[in-house]
Amino acid sequence: MRRQSMITPEISFILCCSRTNLNYKAISALKNILVKELNWEQIITLSKQHRVASLIYQNILKIDFLKQIIPDGAFEDFRRYYYTTLHDNISRWEELSSILDNFRQHSIEAIPLKGIILADILYHNPGLRPIYADIDILIKENDIGKASEILKSLNYSMSMPKAGIYNILFSSGNRHIELHWNFIVSWLTKIKTNELWQRSTTGLINGKEIRLLSNEDLFWPLLVQIRYELLYSSLFRICDLNELISQKADELDWGYIFKTAQRYHLVNCLCLSLTLCQKLLSTPIPNNILKKLRKAGVKKTILSNLSRQRLAYLIIEGTTHKKAELWNQLLKFLMTDSITDTIKILKHKLTYPQKIKPLQNL
Repeated sequence: MRRQSMITPEISFILCCSRTNLNYKAISALKNILVKELNWEQIITLSKQHRVASLIYQNILKIDFLKQIIPDGAFEDFRRYYYTTLHDNISRWEELSSILDNFRQHSIEAIPLKGIILADILYHNPGLRPIYADIDILIKENDIGKASEILKSLNYSMSMPKAGIYNILFSSGNRHIELHWNFIVSWLTKIKTNELWQRSTTGLINGKEIRLLSNEDLFWPLLVQIRYELLYSSLFRICDLNELISQKADELDWGYIFKTAQRYHLVNCLCLSLTLCQKLLSTPIPNNILKKLRKAGVKKTILSNLSRQRLAYLIIEGTTHKKAELWNQLLKFLMTDSITDTIKILKHKLTYPQKIKPLQNL
């Protein structure tokens, strides 16, 4: 049947290798996949598009039978991608470190967000997690003016002011810094950042003491990004969530996660994201949480029952399909927690069409 053929051997290969550690089940599946002749050019293209090529390279190095079968040209492509990512991320870390030092000297508290910090605390290797475009830093709203002046003194200029929304973008050549005081527009949902600061911890990274979001609060920027990017190069975001859950499984407070997701209107977004993790990457989500996802609510029921084949096709290759945008809008509708949220988003897009692109994290 057509639906059963949606997951090609190439897609299966990418899904198997898009994680830091392959368990016995994944290695067995990989052996079965490699029996078939693979289109390595397609694998390279898709893995770069979804920013998981470094993870695949790492697993090629780890697994002897995989290293023996991959064509030399494909191996070299993966190797170049990894070392380019490593070089870029080391440079970005040095940039972040300098900015944090300057903030600290002026008594500005800051929490690095998303890729720049996940590369270390989840992937433990800056070459494995590409940084999307800019360095994201959370500061307190009353420090915006002082932090902006410091960035200007470091030769950054304000390239996309968003005063009154939730962030400001600064640029210096091809380097970009995004200062956040929230993750999402306040008229859609009000994330209580004061709680995030209270729950934050500190960790030693590259010899520096860095303030970090708690394990549970790492979910919120990830969920917002997944909802925004959904069918557009979003596999690496799902990989972030998979690594977070897989590595911190014994520490996560799921009660807090669900309770807070309700307050932030992110329950259905959480539902789809966990469903994607479990069905595409076999993320070890506790059984009681999986049961909770299937309970009450038409939207949650639809989301949790989407087939693995359909999800894999939509995430990996969906953007090339003629109905991709229809699916994208349908899933985004299913990810809103209430009809009120849906109306707010539609009203905003109709009233302020010129602002749709800047307001990314709807």
